Amino acid sequence: MTHTGVHRWRLPAILGAVLLIAAGCTGSGALHRAASAATASASTASTASTAASGGAADAPCTYKLITHDLPTWARAGFQGPPFNTVPYVTSSGGDIVAVLFGSMLAPPPSATEGQNKVLWVPKDPSAGALTVDAHLVGTSENVDIGDISFGPSYVDVPKPGCWRLTLHWIGPTETVDIVYGAR
Repeated sequence: MTHTGVHRWRLPAILGAVLLIAAGCTGSGALHRAASAATASASTASTASTAASGGAADAPCTYKLITHDLPTWARAGFQGPPFNTVPYVTSSGGDIVAVLFGSMLAPPPSATEGQNKVLWVPKDPSAGALTVDAHLVGTSENVDIGDISFGPSYVDVPKPGCWRLTLHWIGPTETVDIVYGAR
């Protein structure tokens, strides 16, 4: 790869990061849009870089924050309507919902502070245990989140970006992409 080829993929990633930082001063909707744009730029840059080096590329980040009604099967424990005030993401197979607490998840300020609460809701109430692995899209960085129960848990990662969480449970393995912004 030429020196010029290296800089060609860095520019979109740098611009995306600047947008993400600048959006931190705006409302949560703008922050989510900026995080999605930054993730798309980083993912595109990573794909171009990996393809140029002959390696396999990650699938692009599919983070999609949903703010309309929770699926009927995911409403247990919530107090009456409206069910559209809770932000969530749905797993790749649609069998698990991750309800996000807070307007944007972010890496904790220190390794001892769990700050990112996620409520895991399976479509099948007898789903059993859940084991989660995390991969920073566009990199080789992996984190073992470990065994957690369906229900509330802390899901912390070491740095901002689009994290692909692989969900191992009684059903088929599924994934969910979640963007963690900068603090």
